[in-house]
Amino acid sequence: MPISKNKGPLLVSKVRGGVDLFPKEFQAQSDLDIFEQDVPLDIEPDIIFEAVNGFSKLAESSIIQTQTNERKKINKFFTVFPFEPLDSQVKLESGLIGDQTVSIVPDPTDLVIDGNTESASQRNLGNGWLEQTKVESPSLFGHEVFGRERSIVTPDDFRALLTTSSFSETQDGNATDPLLAPGQISVNDEQLDVFHHRLSTRTIDLLHLPKSFVNSRTNQFKQVETVTRILEDDDTIPAMPTATLDVEFTNLGDGSALEIQTEVDVFPNTVARTHVSVLDAIPSEIRSVIKLHDHEETVEGFIDDPPVLLSGEISRTESQVTEFTKRIQTSSLDPFDLGVPIINLETTSQYGGGEVAVVITIDITPMEVDQGLMVLDSNVRTLVKDALFLRTSRFMEGSEYATLVSDTFEEETQGRTTKETQIVAPTYVPALGEDKIAIDKWKSQRILITKALNGHVSKDTAQIAYRFSPYPFPGTLDYNRLITFQHKEGFRKASAILVKHTIRTWWVTGPTIPTAGDQDIGSFDVDAKEIITDTVNVPIFRENDATGAETYTEVLHDDITNTLGAFYPATTPSFTKYYLGVDSGSGGTFGVPAMTANGTGYSVGDILHAGGHNFKVYSVGLAGPGEILAIFPDPLPPNRVFFVSATNLGNLGLMGGSGTGATAVITEVSYHNPIAGTQWVGTEKPISAQISHTDRPNLWKVVTESVVMR
Repeated sequence: MPISKNKGPLLVSKVRGGVDLFPKEFQAQSDLDIFEQDVPLDIEPDIIFEAVNGFSKLAESSIIQTQTNERKKINKFFTVFPFEPLDSQVKLESGLIGDQTVSIVPDPTDLVIDGNTESASQRNLGNGWLEQTKVESPSLFGHEVFGRERSIVTPDDFRALLTTSSFSETQDGNATDPLLAPGQISVNDEQLDVFHHRLSTRTIDLLHLPKSFVNSRTNQFKQVETVTRILEDDDTIPAMPTATLDVEFTNLGDGSALEIQTEVDVFPNTVARTHVSVLDAIPSEIRSVIKLHDHEETVEGFIDDPPVLLSGEISRTESQVTEFTKRIQTSSLDPFDLGVPIINLETTSQYGGGEVAVVITIDITPMEVDQGLMVLDSNVRTLVKDALFLRTSRFMEGSEYATLVSDTFEEETQGRTTKETQIVAPTYVPALGEDKIAIDKWKSQRILITKALNGHVSKDTAQIAYRFSPYPFPGTLDYNRLITFQHKEGFRKASAILVKHTIRTWWVTGPTIPTAGDQDIGSFDVDAKEIITDTVNVPIFRENDATGAETYTEVLHDDITNTLGAFYPATTPSFTKYYLGVDSGSGGTFGVPAMTANGTGYSVGDILHAGGHNFKVYSVGLAGPGEILAIFPDPLPPNRVFFVSATNLGNLGLMGGSGTGATAVITEVSYHNPIAGTQWVGTEKPISAQISHTDRPNLWKVVTESVVMR
């Protein structure tokens, strides 16, 4: 038998790492140093990842046992490590040229990407390193997709007759926003890459129009209608409608149109609906509150034209439903609303204004109009002959009308005038000062006017106005002076002179007209003067001429008896009153000296006394030293007085002064003073006065006009 061979102990080898674990592309970047060494059996392969300058260059370490008592250690080192990344370019799906980077990175390393990263991956080499591959796009690919679509408006019944088709193709160039062509349902354009786009369309077949269906139906009048539905081009001219043909043409917006032709026999009744209503005659405000009962029913027969309203109905409509039936619709008033007034409130400016109650009543029986003081207006209307009536009345609220007071400025009185008005009953009895004016048989108007006299109630408080105009002043005749100076003095001719006229206006209240007269001689409410002139003939006696005479016209004079015995009574006013006024009945005396001896030694200004009177020396002589040449009463007597009497006191010596020997016949003159202001000349006197009624009872208007007499 054969002898078996001794197998001996097993030889054990160990390997760590491996050069081939790194891609060939990176191995090409470095030389490979291989170190071999015989080592004892207890030596293990080196740690592959021991760092050299931060990176391990040892790629593979192995222990090969070739003999039972020793091993061979082999280490393989890269001379260059780590490896540089490998860059290359690739075409992307978008057609763009991308940058591809392959690199060896430590494990673990985060995979970092951004918006331009097309792809990225890591492959673990199992030796502490990762093969990392990243592809970057130079820019973002937009991948535009444009689309337009219209709704399928083709009626469903025609869809079975029309086919739809789809088509797509890839084209060079860029995608754009497409337009829908006639017949197209949708169109889309998608940018596939930078060189190509894909255009897709979906189309419905509109090239084989028209298409039509003929249908039938029964209308509301139970007639058979023939309905022809035609799908056609939208530029087709539709059929013309006729008495029995209705045409409806609808443009569908996709290049097609739907035409519907409905044909029916002529309806046998020429009137399909009739209607009558009085609802509009009922005011809107009552329509909102009354209750209406509506009733509808379908009955056999034909409609009435026009319909006839039955009792209580306010509207009736009859419609022909079919050739055999009609439908009747009615609205009737609720019986509980009949005769019940509806009251609304409003305001008015009529008759002074106020709140008005508007009373509206509707009833099936005739009604009378409302009358009376507080009724503004009332009317009754017939809505349905002999069947329905409407009354509308407007009442002023309250028991009397408002009192209106107007306040106006009155030019005449220069004050405020109030006018009070009110609507009253015709039986109203006006108070004093009120007027009552009839308006109609139910109403009158009360008017009370109150004038504010503004204090103008007497001559002293009267309104003053002025007018400049001529006034004919009377002539005057001083008969004594005329005779004394032989007709050379004593006469003033009448003349008109432009002077200021003072016009006074005031008002007097009282039951009787105010009295007017000369207040200088009597008690009167209004001072009124009369001027009554005269014409006087005065004889003129000249030598060898005894027949001459002078006539003086329009003159004022005192009592005159001329030399021929003619008597002329004093005028109004008399000459004396015109210049002096009215005798007061009291006055004084003064002495008038007539020198009988001028004396000597007197000086100007000496005051002398005789017969109870004083005299003053005004001039003395030079020839006879100090003789009195001029002497007058002291004080001088007043200019305008009434001379009463003269008494001769005799030849008396003049006592006092600086001289002696003067004597004079003293005449004592008595006089009366006139009443101040009664003389005409130089004072304002009335030349006219008017007292008249006003439009108010017991109110009198007084107007006087005066001038300053010349």
